[in-house]
Amino acid sequence: MLLNEEQVKAYGRELGQKLSPGDVVALVGELGAGKTTLAKAIAEGLGVKEPVTSPTFALTGEYRSGRLPLYHIDVYRLGSIKDFTDIGCDEYFYGAGVAVVEWADRIEGLLPAHAIRIELRHTEDPDVREVETASSPRSPLSFSRSPAIDSIGEVFGNNRPTKPLLAIETTGPVCSVALMTEDGKVCYRAAGQELTHLTSLIPMIKDLLEEAGVKPKKLGLVAVSAGPGSFTGIRIGVATARALAQSLDIPAIKVPTLKTFVYISGSDDPYTVACPIFDARRSQMYAGAFMLEEDGRIMTLVKADAYDPDEYFSALGAAAAALQKLAVRAAGPDAGMRIKLMGDGLPEFGKMVEKFIEDAAASGIEACAAPVTQDARATLACALAHGEPIPYEELEPVYIRKAEAQRRLDEKNDTENKPYETRPAAEEDVYGISIIERLSFGEPWLEQSILSDLRLEYSDYVVCESEGHITGYAGLHLILEEGHITNIAVHPASRRRGIGSAALAELMRRAEAKGVTAFTLEVRESDEAAIRFYEKQGFVSEGIRKDYYPAGGGERENARLMWLRRDKD
Repeated sequence: MLLNEEQVKAYGRELGQKLSPGDVVALVGELGAGKTTLAKAIAEGLGVKEPVTSPTFALTGEYRSGRLPLYHIDVYRLGSIKDFTDIGCDEYFYGAGVAVVEWADRIEGLLPAHAIRIELRHTEDPDVREVETASSPRSPLSFSRSPAIDSIGEVFGNNRPTKPLLAIETTGPVCSVALMTEDGKVCYRAAGQELTHLTSLIPMIKDLLEEAGVKPKKLGLVAVSAGPGSFTGIRIGVATARALAQSLDIPAIKVPTLKTFVYISGSDDPYTVACPIFDARRSQMYAGAFMLEEDGRIMTLVKADAYDPDEYFSALGAAAAALQKLAVRAAGPDAGMRIKLMGDGLPEFGKMVEKFIEDAAASGIEACAAPVTQDARATLACALAHGEPIPYEELEPVYIRKAEAQRRLDEKNDTENKPYETRPAAEEDVYGISIIERLSFGEPWLEQSILSDLRLEYSDYVVCESEGHITGYAGLHLILEEGHITNIAVHPASRRRGIGSAALAELMRRAEAKGVTAFTLEVRESDEAAIRFYEKQGFVSEGIRKDYYPAGGGERENARLMWLRRDKD
């Protein structure tokens, strides 16, 4: 939009009246574009009484006479992003006031995901500015509610396919099919009896197409819930989907069954974790734990796999405890977190489910069991949100074989056969790394910060990956012959398996190949577990950095400086 100076001021005053605690306004523009003018108007809208001046030389200015504290930040003369964090300016982004940042593009990687970005540009008219505003969801640590299964059509109507999409679900006791047409209409059929997949599936598909008025040749995609689940059911569903895709010459979508439960767990609570549990026989279960994020991505808290029950509930408990801390930081003690256990395995593991619910309640976490199973509408939703079309030849079942659970137990005692791969990190790993950051640290790096750091020429990251799931990572900056360890963390559900040690060892091996002979890092003085971990890796304490870490409430905490030095050849 094009605004003159008075209109810019009016716009700023109106914005200031609407801002809430924790909001961040990022102002971008060349010299003289009007950033300070807009910042002053925002202050006026907040009710700030005292004069607001540009903090170019002081970097920050605090004003507390308005309805909310105002933190006015100008990073024009900032030396580096590290300088900004070293003096604790990033704390203003997560306080009870409003932060307004001039020259915000210079710290782009540190800005919260919910920042309101306003760019001001010069125009041919010296009295007029072009003003462009973009904002993101309010909090990078909040999660959206999972849609009720019977409202999938309403939720995903705007994401409707260009041609009808058929979804098939046969992994559970009752098979079902769902169809979304080009206009967003959803039709659904479920078998009237359990375990009638072979006789019910094709007739249901025919009825569904007739109801929707869609001829088979008009289908554009076929999605199938590919497992885990009933071996026979999976084979029937995948074989049917392959046959349809081949005969109609259309792509297929392979949908991971366990993740579909984020669309079945419809709840009024904003922090709902879907925990599907299937009976895998022989006292084992197929299970996982997932949460639907505000931007529609699925956060994996416990990866989909075959588990012994004790192993699964231990991993779920660790992940739930970490998520509870994250939720409280983001939304306060009334965050409304809920663990929802679902699936046909609940009766088989009833006593263990009850004990988990009791233990969760003792920790202040609400957990419940819901007698719901697989549903083709959830398969449809997952395909629409996350599906990647593939040729029918690539459509294969997801068999998480029962033997794998025993194999993984054996691998815990077999260092030569690790259940994970350690490799260099890639940009597509950033989301997985950010999940671990949020579940591990009180002040996590944001996704954009991780991505920016990964792209630096002197930066190196490694990840530990298990069947497509990032279980741990480590990062380092290379400066001449020294390597500065920036971060290392392991997913709460995967700790005490040697993953952190493996990630750090691989990171250091890569650095040594580039001529690094000494490694350093900082760790909070109060973090005794981390200090013991680094000492076990060979690091020794060589000093203290006073007031290095923010400790909340305006306080600071010392960092212990640790080194590991290799002998030069």
